[in-house]
Amino acid sequence: MNLERHRFCQGCKGEGCINTKSCSACNGQGNVRQIIQMGPMVMENIGPCPTCSGKGKSKGDACGGCSGSKFIKEEKILQLVVQPGTKIGDIITFSGESSHIEEFEEPGDVLVELQGADEDIVWVREGSTLKSTYTITLSESLCGSKAIFTDHPGYPDGIVLEIPVGIQNKDTLVFNGIGMPTKDGFGEIHLTILVKPTKAELEVLKNNSPYFQGLFTLPEKVVGNMKTFTAHRFH
Repeated sequence: MNLERHRFCQGCKGEGCINTKSCSACNGQGNVRQIIQMGPMVMENIGPCPTCSGKGKSKGDACGGCSGSKFIKEEKILQLVVQPGTKIGDIITFSGESSHIEEFEEPGDVLVELQGADEDIVWVREGSTLKSTYTITLSESLCGSKAIFTDHPGYPDGIVLEIPVGIQNKDTLVFNGIGMPTKDGFGEIHLTILVKPTKAELEVLKNNSPYFQGLFTLPEKVVGNMKTFTAHRFH
């Protein structure tokens, strides 16, 4: 990160001049004596010289390096190191890298707050958990399959997740140890499965209904007094 800041001029040590001269108002003492007449009373007050602000000296020839401004502009390259597991809202601190201010001897800190970048990936982060949804076919639901994700933030070469046999629609699979990094290891992946049969699969089911009825035991469920109706599919 390129930072532009103001620093005390090294040529004049932040004085704004290459030499000084004794303040004529206080004769270099830094203090002035003031006599105050209050009726019959006479009071003597000693305080800082307003001309030199109590320093006893005033500026001489202006510094050529900063043109008398005391500061010079400086560019500083700050290298931000984002550690594994860093969260949105975390702050990276660069001690003493801010601009000099005349009222303070040391410069302040630079604080960089991290925000989320725009990313077109399937994962949503919640703490140390990565969440996503994955749509499979009916065949993949019945027989199981493997899903390859190429945009996992911790696995640039891709990661393979196994979908078990008989997974149902909207079931959520939990994979331990491959989520976001934490102090104690890694978080989890929560993968919600959506089962969407293809037109070809629905046609197979329709044409082979007697076969599937022979494979599975389908108990008749009775809920109250019911009549049988045939449904029509709408497209």
